[in-house]
Amino acid sequence: MITKNTVSIDSLKKSIDFVFEEVNALKTDVKNCKSTVNLNNTKISELEQKLNESERYQRRWNLRLYGIPEHSEENIKLKVSNICAAVITDSSVAIRDDIDTVWESGWTTGQDR
Repeated sequence: MITKNTVSIDSLKKSIDFVFEEVNALKTDVKNCKSTVNLNNTKISELEQKLNESERYQRRWNLRLYGIPEHSEENIKLKVSNICAAVITDSSVAIRDDIDTVWESGWTTGQDR
């Protein structure tokens, strides 16, 4: 009976050792996953910050005109360039070349509208 109990105890010990190794392997995997998640969260934060800076930089050059009525079949680019040429007395030809227009439906060069 002692021999039978000893064999049972040895098999239980082997099973416990196997489970212990599996638990340690899982702990290692979890630690690796945590470090990967932390690294990815850091990268995401950096990318979000860069995206915000890029959008902010693009908005620096925007000009929004309020109070000017909009009519169908009008050339918005010409209208805006005339306003800018009246305000800025430099070469109005250069101003006309540098102006693009945007409205709620998307981006266009003003000639499409």
